[in-house]
Amino acid sequence: MLNANARSFVPQAAGDHGAPHRSNFYRYLLMLPTIRKYDATKESEETSGLFQLLTKRLLCSYSHGGPGDDALQVFTTTFFSNVKNAGYCSGTEAPTGILLSRSILSLTGTVSDICAISAAPGFLVRVEVPKECGAEVAPQLKAAWDDYFWTLREDPRVLAVGYVGSFCGTSSSRRYAGTHRHYFFVSIIIPQPEDVHFFQTALLGINFHPLRITEVNAVASFACSMQVPLTVVVSIGDDASKKLLSDGKPDRSFFVSLYPRDVSRTLSSLKEYETHFLSLLKEQNDWPKPTVVHVNINIDYSHHVGTLVCPVFDMLAFVGDLCDDTAASVSGVCVSDTTLRKEFGVTLCTEADGWFLNATLNYVLAAGRSFDMSSTCFGYVPQHFRRSITFAQYEYAHKIAEKWLPVNCVPVPLNRMTFAAAAEEFSKYPYYVRSKTVGANVLLITNSEGDVFCVDVKTGSISALPDYFRGLGGRAKNSVFSAVVASSYRSYLDYVIIVEDILSFEEADVRELPFPERWFYVEKCLLDNYASRPHTSPNRVAIVRTIYTVSTQAERLLRNPPAGHPTLGLVFVPHVTNCKEKDTSVYSWIPTSSTTAVFIVGDVENVHPESGDVKRAWLLVADSGKNTMSYNNEYVDYIWDSAPELRSGSVIECVLKRSDDGSHWWELLRGRGLDMGYQPDTFDIVERLVHVPGLTHKEMLWLLDAAKYRCGRCHNVSDVGRMNVKHMAYWCKKCWSETGHGDCLYCGRFCVMGKNDTLNQHFYCDNCWGTFSATNLKAEIGYLAPPPENASFATHVLTRCASLLIDIITPKVATNDVLEICCGGYLLRKWIRNKTARYIGFDLKSSVVDAASELISSLRHEMTEMSFYDVICADVFSANFWSHHLTKIHPRQFHVITAFAGFHHAFGTEYTAMRLIESVANALIPGGVFIGCFFDVEPLFAKGSFGNGVFAIEWAADFLPRVGNHFLLSVRKGHFKKVNVVPVDFLVAVGRECGLVVVPEACSTFQGILDNDRGFNKTISSGEKDYLLAMRAIAFRKEGNAQAGVVPTQNNDLNRD
Repeated sequence: MLNANARSFVPQAAGDHGAPHRSNFYRYLLMLPTIRKYDATKESEETSGLFQLLTKRLLCSYSHGGPGDDALQVFTTTFFSNVKNAGYCSGTEAPTGILLSRSILSLTGTVSDICAISAAPGFLVRVEVPKECGAEVAPQLKAAWDDYFWTLREDPRVLAVGYVGSFCGTSSSRRYAGTHRHYFFVSIIIPQPEDVHFFQTALLGINFHPLRITEVNAVASFACSMQVPLTVVVSIGDDASKKLLSDGKPDRSFFVSLYPRDVSRTLSSLKEYETHFLSLLKEQNDWPKPTVVHVNINIDYSHHVGTLVCPVFDMLAFVGDLCDDTAASVSGVCVSDTTLRKEFGVTLCTEADGWFLNATLNYVLAAGRSFDMSSTCFGYVPQHFRRSITFAQYEYAHKIAEKWLPVNCVPVPLNRMTFAAAAEEFSKYPYYVRSKTVGANVLLITNSEGDVFCVDVKTGSISALPDYFRGLGGRAKNSVFSAVVASSYRSYLDYVIIVEDILSFEEADVRELPFPERWFYVEKCLLDNYASRPHTSPNRVAIVRTIYTVSTQAERLLRNPPAGHPTLGLVFVPHVTNCKEKDTSVYSWIPTSSTTAVFIVGDVENVHPESGDVKRAWLLVADSGKNTMSYNNEYVDYIWDSAPELRSGSVIECVLKRSDDGSHWWELLRGRGLDMGYQPDTFDIVERLVHVPGLTHKEMLWLLDAAKYRCGRCHNVSDVGRMNVKHMAYWCKKCWSETGHGDCLYCGRFCVMGKNDTLNQHFYCDNCWGTFSATNLKAEIGYLAPPPENASFATHVLTRCASLLIDIITPKVATNDVLEICCGGYLLRKWIRNKTARYIGFDLKSSVVDAASELISSLRHEMTEMSFYDVICADVFSANFWSHHLTKIHPRQFHVITAFAGFHHAFGTEYTAMRLIESVANALIPGGVFIGCFFDVEPLFAKGSFGNGVFAIEWAADFLPRVGNHFLLSVRKGHFKKVNVVPVDFLVAVGRECGLVVVPEACSTFQGILDNDRGFNKTISSGEKDYLLAMRAIAFRKEGNAQAGVVPTQNNDLNRD
């Protein structure tokens, strides 16, 4: 007999032969759509019931192989081997389920059999297998089916058994492409109360672990519906509920109360909702059309019992999981503007993911969405590998999280502000280092049953992990671990949960234990480290432990980062951690080039009005509350093609970039879309990132060696010190100073015995103090440097008087280190005969420098081997000569500085004059001498314009002999040259402020110097005498003596606590 809707021959109708054996089952294939959701266009049609399926040829018989157990086994094996978590498919090309009936289901057969199975109550079993798209589920489903079927097949009360798969999640913008749900169902003769208990016990006793067993009326019609038999629309808050019900009427409405700070009341309300929902499944008859259920979540902040807030998303998860477990669906979640901003921290939502803002019921149903909890982004932990959690489990995990979240140590970032404290800690205790994993910080909590729960640290959201982690829970019951959920490089949906520390082991607080002992408990759980198990399990997630090493090997971790998941920087954990202190001593380091911040996008505009390729997104941050504010009117420019989905309200992560001049800007790293619960950084956090630079790689490596720089005397950390050989300990500079040691400013030696200068507290070693007072006993006193050929009168006089001035100071002060500005090269022979060891001359004329260099080379035989002479072309009156150029050439101070010519050039302004005098004073040793020569115009000013056969002077009508003014001078009827006024009183006053005192024996006119020269017997004219009286020499000696040092005693010379 040919079945009208069959694609093959089937046995005769039941009335044509005797009753079949109770273990015989007729085989049927279900050709239902892969995704079943509410279709508002088919609201008036009946979409469930076996009659509808037979009529539309969606229920097809399969009799290949004939009767018997072998044929049945081949049928089920063939079917389940082809079951896969395929992508979205709305057609009916491939079977999506099977139905095994004790009766023949045919439109030409016994109608009562079809009606009996369609209306029969039974049970719907949610099978726990991987639910993401592409996962391998066939072997697990086949094994579960065998356990399930062979447990029920001999029971005469069973009318039909079957399997059906469905798919939910309609968003194409997420990486997670939706959730696949797999169900077994069994139709039984109208049961008695004891029958219900019997079947529930039998189903719970099979080997595979069902997620939920639900009693459903007309279960075959319910499970084999062409549309979703029951759809839920959720509203959050009264405003959203009123708007939702303003256009449209649900079949049933339920109310749930959320008490964010009272988890017990919240769970009681959820239990009441679950009871009503499951009662609806048992009471509804035949399921002719999809049932629309409205669930309103009312948020009540009036009760404050706990400290950990229960997120509204966790309540949505309960509602969504209940729908997943019962083959129902959620058509959408409706929120109002206030609820969206207050509860989720965002201002926008995307309808593509099933979120609706201020929407009506008819609008939501007409949109045809399928809200998928596993692909909904909330917070920082991926949702697709979580599983349903019971009320008791949630309350337990919430209680433990409430205890341990406040004491979960957050690493202190290493930057300029924390560097000193970190150096102190690193010098005291040994540290262990791990790679800093990029991911979401979580707590892993196990209970006494071996279940493992995951708590998002930032949002407080709690979820259960799949059952295959019971191995960890069985080895570490009632324990709490600190971990990070990170993406795996194996696949875009693969994740690893990396255990980084342990807080409690079997209810015992282990935080105070030394780190090696604490980490032993983690290794005791037989967790693989990420290096030995780099890939996740078939269920897309694995729990592994991180790898620690001693801090001295941190460089190795940087060179060899983990190959299985992303890392950025390092985390340092001390040997002993005291989390009860205010500041934790766990530190983290991120390279300065990888500093990021999270913003919310404000307005998005075109950078160039004529082209939209380059966009500008203005950056918003969070204030002290949950509101947003502009971050200093800063923005990020990006290419539109790199982030086409970016719009106002999106969450983005940006990299901080800096230039050499200290300015900064932002570069777009990635956009996070409109993830619920993903919060931007606060204004204060971003300010610290911008204005408190992090540590460089070199500084971080120094920090690891901080113990080497811990002073054995004062126990402070300082890299300015050296080893004390006597005590075999490192001493800092301060302790060396307290015991009469320091860094000599003159010779540059480090941590040597010496004394401070009484004038400016500069430190000089004892050896240098001795050289400061040592004179050149071998100097040739009386030797006069010859003037150059064809020299003028002024040059002749200057060369002779300068040689005489050098003879005056040589017996009294050290002259071994000489600086001569505007040198001219005339006195090189004099300094060589004076046995000066080091000489540096400067002149602005390159011809003078070249001639002087040749002279030095020709006189090298007259110098000692240790002598150093050099003449350099430079402007000694420039602003940066003394602070930059001179210190590079000659970093030490000088015994003598001279300015026999050109001294007046520094007196163009009062500022330049004071700067030169101050620079000269800083460049002299204590007791060092400065000699300068200049034309003193003050005695001639009272005579008016002056002139004779030797020189002539002119000045302006308003001229005064003060600093900053100048006059014109001509010698031997030559060209008039500009000469700046050098006031003697100003020179002496400024010198005194800089610690320079006048040397009377070296202060005189050139006439006075020559009068004391017994070797000078030349007759001079009256005009030449006037010139010699106007030329003046002045000498200063820098104050300063060795300060009485601290006498080392037993108390300050030995280590002290």
